[in-house]
Amino acid sequence: MFGIPRDMEELLLELAFVRPVRILGSALESGDQAVRPDFPHEDRSGVVDEQAERRLPGMGLSRQKTVTEQRREFSAASHSPHILVVEDDLAILDLVALLLETQGYTVSRAMDGEQALEVFSNEKPDLIILDLMLPHVDGLSLCQRIRETSLVPIIILSARTQEEDMVWALDLGANDYLTKPFGARELLARVRATLRDTTFKDQDTP
Repeated sequence: MFGIPRDMEELLLELAFVRPVRILGSALESGDQAVRPDFPHEDRSGVVDEQAERRLPGMGLSRQKTVTEQRREFSAASHSPHILVVEDDLAILDLVALLLETQGYTVSRAMDGEQALEVFSNEKPDLIILDLMLPHVDGLSLCQRIRETSLVPIIILSARTQEEDMVWALDLGANDYLTKPFGARELLARVRATLRDTTFKDQDTP
């Protein structure tokens, strides 16, 4: 696993611990009971628990709905872009997902190519962040297969730094290519830019 850049460590520490503690402390001091998680708690069965449902009033969530169905409803209700992160290194996957979630994005995760195809088919994300070196179905093949049916934007996030890998990925349909190690702010900027470009293209389509 590559070393996590210092700016990412500092930003994630601020977003994941320091800032939530400040917000929670302010809420407790004011007696505010409206503090709630960004997304309901998922149990091992893939169903949102009863307490999580009560913490999301007005969302119309049901305990019998799957996590996929509830994630779609939550993303639509919050107008939050839905991002699929595909990465076989759990530490990097968790870091990237946390970084995106703290910025208000709805995040799905996959650790291999086959799982990514299943999640993509079921959840229809707005953006995919894709590693190249994946088990079962590698990232380049996955990019090509997705492009056969969809124009969803794809950002490659890979340790491969050879020019031929970048050119190949872009020619297969990737919208952007970012190499590891990467900066947290740069990744977020590329996500915003890619989503912005996609929105502009959709608006220009008659």
